[in-house]
Amino acid sequence: MRQFLESGVERMRQFFAKGSFCLWTGDEPSQEVTARVLHNLTPAYAIGFAALDEMMKEAAANLRQRKVRDNRLVLLDASFQAPVASVEDAAMLCLAEISETMKMSAVEWLIDHRQSTDGKVFWEPKISWGGMLEATSMALRGLAKAGALDAETLRAGLRFVAKDLIDGRLYSTADTKALVELLSDLTVPSQPLVRLDGKDMRVTQPERGRIVEALQDGVLVKVDERRTIDLLQPKRHFSFTAQLQPGRQLRLGQTAKLVIYSKERTTAPLAYVVLPGCLAFVQGGATAQTAHQPILGDSLELTVVAARRGHGIVRVMVHDMYDPEKVGVQDGIGVVVA
Repeated sequence: MRQFLESGVERMRQFFAKGSFCLWTGDEPSQEVTARVLHNLTPAYAIGFAALDEMMKEAAANLRQRKVRDNRLVLLDASFQAPVASVEDAAMLCLAEISETMKMSAVEWLIDHRQSTDGKVFWEPKISWGGMLEATSMALRGLAKAGALDAETLRAGLRFVAKDLIDGRLYSTADTKALVELLSDLTVPSQPLVRLDGKDMRVTQPERGRIVEALQDGVLVKVDERRTIDLLQPKRHFSFTAQLQPGRQLRLGQTAKLVIYSKERTTAPLAYVVLPGCLAFVQGGATAQTAHQPILGDSLELTVVAARRGHGIVRVMVHDMYDPEKVGVQDGIGVVVA
């Protein structure tokens, strides 16, 4: 495990420059990304990874020099504390070592800004890249840590967040991390008693069944359904164009440029490309027929080669890494290799 974590720390160096972090390798570092990264890395600070500690110290010092105040960073350094202006502010102050008066003020802010619909509770975000799912998980965690989370609010909040779980995770690392942190902080029985498909049992590990009845408080049950999701079905929620240059008729061995132009500005746009059997990406060899790349600026350019005679369709999906609503899929680009 340590070797795995050390390789992750080493990879973080690729996103660190000028005392700040960037979203993509080679991208320009930014204050917002730096604050977000430090927030995410706070649990890993001073636990034995010197290289990571040094990057975090330098980045934190850089933010302090710029007089940044951001409550996402109060667990790293109390000097970053700021007035409450968002659900993220209030949730983080509920976790911090602050006066009881200030903590209760943060709790009241969360309660006053709680929204509900169809038996679900949620909070509107201000700065969460993971949207309402991340903000809601943060708010529930903050209330739980402050001892102000009642059972009904927890159930209603989990119903809101869990409805978007797919294969055991949410859309992005941001909202998934917030949910994991919430679940980790909840006080639940170590071996809860349940009735699973008519049999009473103590749960010592995740169990599956068709009918589950909780026989005591604090049991978490997730109801799943099997569904097939076609990622390449046409969608029009992200505006972009894709062109194959110089054209759709290629000779065997000829290279071409697949240029994807984004018409929208979002937090972290990505392009997912699937090539037909007659094409391959130049980087990766003749069998490299899928790519998932960030769009830096307004466009992304990928080089493909006509690897085999035949015909097929180039499929392109553009989506934002943090917003599940921002997805665009075109009908495809027909191509012939002769």
